[in-house]
Amino acid sequence: MKINDQKIENGLIFELQHQNEFLIKQLAGSEAARERLEEAGKEIQEKERALRASEEKYRRIVETTGEGFIFFDENIKITHVNSAYCAMVGYSREEIIGRDVRELTTDDYIALLLKDREYLLGKDYRKFEGTLVARDGRKVAILVHGSTLRDGRGEFLGHMAFVTDLTEIKLLQTQLADSERRYRGMFENAVQGMFMATLSGDILSVNPAYVRMLGYDFLEELMASGKTAADFFEDPNDLKRMIEELKEKGSVVNHELPVTRRDGSPLWVLANIHLIPEQDEGGQTVIEGIVVDNTARRLAEDELRRSREMFRHMAVHDSLTGLYNTRHLYNALDDLILESRAGASPFSIIFMDMDNFKRIVDTYGHLNGSQALKEVAETIRECITDPQFGVAYGGDEFVVVLPGLDRAAALKKAGQIRSRMKETVYLSSAGHAVRMSASLGLATFPDDASDLTSLLALADKAMFRIKEVGKDAIGLTGNSRGA
Repeated sequence: MKINDQKIENGLIFELQHQNEFLIKQLAGSEAARERLEEAGKEIQEKERALRASEEKYRRIVETTGEGFIFFDENIKITHVNSAYCAMVGYSREEIIGRDVRELTTDDYIALLLKDREYLLGKDYRKFEGTLVARDGRKVAILVHGSTLRDGRGEFLGHMAFVTDLTEIKLLQTQLADSERRYRGMFENAVQGMFMATLSGDILSVNPAYVRMLGYDFLEELMASGKTAADFFEDPNDLKRMIEELKEKGSVVNHELPVTRRDGSPLWVLANIHLIPEQDEGGQTVIEGIVVDNTARRLAEDELRRSREMFRHMAVHDSLTGLYNTRHLYNALDDLILESRAGASPFSIIFMDMDNFKRIVDTYGHLNGSQALKEVAETIRECITDPQFGVAYGGDEFVVVLPGLDRAAALKKAGQIRSRMKETVYLSSAGHAVRMSASLGLATFPDDASDLTSLLALADKAMFRIKEVGKDAIGLTGNSRGA
């Protein structure tokens, strides 16, 4: 019995040891599992904290954004809004939560939502414009960016939308449209010409005033002509210079230039043109400008200039013969005396008096007498070259001034004039054949005189001596006849 009891005892001990080892192993596994669970719990807690932090961050973003935010369920009941949305409609958060979205909109907006409800809610993203009605009745134009939220399995979570207040934008658009209408009205009705073109010369737009300036009746005619800006420039270099100035300065101000009308007649315009910071569809730089028809003013200025030139001419020229008058004679002789004294260069003058001119007037009349004087003046012009000049001294008397000619050269010139007169038949245009001659007196500075008065007196005296002894000859100072 003792041996068997020992075996049983040993067996029990072995079994207990085996169970103990198993329990130890189980305990160790449980501990490891516990540690794993603790680690997993910590990880879950960290993720929960991160999720809460992320949720809080996005909640702050939504709450502080300048755009309105609204969240609603599948029945379009509002479940969340931010402060911006509340401010937009003028209600508190508590007054908005639980309300139907459509309660805060215009009838037109409600009709849009009802009409397209399934379409709008069925899309994950939608963008459209609408109108809210604020608490005070004010209508607020809005732009909606809406999204449908779903979980990882695609299950519906709700609808959210960011709402942008378009009031200021709509106001600006209205103001811009009004401004554009005003500009278009000014463009169409302005008396000044207006245009827009590329820098290379392609015409983009022209107002009616400029169309008329260019000689066309309608804009369509001008555009259909296929002409570029360059085709209207009288001188291509004018366009080239203007473009260079535009590129350098960005604008040209009060730039006067001639262009050509449709019929080829000249048009003077005063242009103010500048580059604008945009390009056409082809990428070319665009210019715009205002032009004023300056033709009348330019013609008036030209006429005034011609008048001034005429008056200046008349101030020193004889109206009948076109030769210089005595005013110019005295001024010119003063200058010649100064030049002669400075450079020791002589000059001479010839006094001429027509022979028997009264007989011609008595025979052919005063008009023909005046015509005869004009033809004699032409004879003088034919015999002299610049700087020599003739002067209508008065009545039938003439003076010829010969800068740089001494007595011998002046005598030769006087002989040429006398011979040309004797060869010429006068008043042939009036049907007459009249021969005329003149008595000439010659004086040279500084040989004969030292001042203007003495010089003129000596030449006049030499001429009168010829008159006294037979006429039709040249007299010199100190001699009765020269030729």
